[in-house]
Amino acid sequence: MLFYDIFRFVFIKEMYKITRLAIRNLFIIKKSFCKFSTLMQPEQQIKQIDWKTDVYGDYPFIKSTFRSERVWTPVKDVNETLEGKEVLVRARVHNIRAKGNSAFIVLRESFATLQAVAFKS
Repeated sequence: MLFYDIFRFVFIKEMYKITRLAIRNLFIIKKSFCKFSTLMQPEQQIKQIDWKTDVYGDYPFIKSTFRSERVWTPVKDVNETLEGKEVLVRARVHNIRAKGNSAFIVLRESFATLQAVAFKS
């Protein structure tokens, strides 16, 4: 008889927890539905997007207004003969490593790489 009473008590307690959870979930669903229904207005018209003109559009050509006198050196052509001269290089930064007061920058253009050093001063 004692086992039956304990089992009945535990069963009723668990059913109470499940019922409370169900009521809480129903309240949350009702609240979110009310919020959603107020956001959706059937009178508003949905804008149709024309992907050919709205996203891409017609942009003007990029036209340089001046021509600089800079001479760019390809990364593959940089060698010991250019030592001590100012060299302008167009490349992307491939890697950066910092050591103490200096930084090593690896520049890459196509398959050629070049290592530059920058010192903190």
